[in-house]
Amino acid sequence: MFIKFVCSYETMGFVEKKLKAQSALEYVITYGWAILIITIVLAVLYVTIVSSTGNLGGKLPAGSCHVIRPNGPGTTSQIGKTGECTGLPQDVASFSGSGGIRIPITWSSGSETQTAWVYVSALPATTQYITQQYASIGGFSINSDGSVSFDVCNLVCIQPEKVTTAPGAITPGKWYFIAGNYSATTLNGPASLNVCVSSGASLTCTSAAESTQLNPSTNHYHIGSTVNYGSAFVGNISNVQVYTAGLSYNGLLAQYQQGIGGAPLDLNDLFAWYPLNGNGNDYSGNGYNGTSLGVSYTSTWKGYSAP
Repeated sequence: MFIKFVCSYETMGFVEKKLKAQSALEYVITYGWAILIITIVLAVLYVTIVSSTGNLGGKLPAGSCHVIRPNGPGTTSQIGKTGECTGLPQDVASFSGSGGIRIPITWSSGSETQTAWVYVSALPATTQYITQQYASIGGFSINSDGSVSFDVCNLVCIQPEKVTTAPGAITPGKWYFIAGNYSATTLNGPASLNVCVSSGASLTCTSAAESTQLNPSTNHYHIGSTVNYGSAFVGNISNVQVYTAGLSYNGLLAQYQQGIGGAPLDLNDLFAWYPLNGNGNDYSGNGYNGTSLGVSYTSTWKGYSAP
């Protein structure tokens, strides 16, 4: 009887262990899938959130990429880029509706292109300037209906001539690439005036033939306001580029496809480049550094989707 009792006891222990193991296995099977699904959902959510803030894939600090001109400012011989030139900016410029970035600039070309990336959280009640130059060089503005204008002035600039997109070209909560240019056959001749705004994978452009007499300028170029700090912009601006040529649609599209952190592609015609990644400095190699007034730089920017 004693032996049988021991055997029965051992058998009962074995069965109990087996049941516990089976129960543990069932627990793992039952809840393991749930844990896996939760993990996948959290991973997808993380990627979505980080992508929407523009911070996926690492952020590049100020000065990560710049243009080198071995023969000095204004020259193009052996011009090139150096540093990490592919990626997203760590910071973008934040404008609060007062102040701006003032830049001493001298313009002496009959053609020009400006590009920039802009973001607004709400449309303005009245027109706000994204960039402006008092004489010759044009400027971007955003209007209350979501349209974008690009204008040019003669030396007096009593009445600027402009071209404007259709309403709704820009909606709040999203980054847009904008481009404006004029092309003239002579320095003081008539120009073809254009403004383009990103739309999905392409650009939507509006054009007009203008008769403005374009003149060289020795005034100041402003980012985020007029040259008198008026009509100041509210929102974020990044990667402003200025060229001494009227870039083609394909050239503008190629630049857009580089994304918000894209370095300039047309180095020979590059006049000034303001990444606005932490400062208002010019990284074109021409030394047109800006002075910021009431401008901050933020790393918590959002709303960006790659082209």
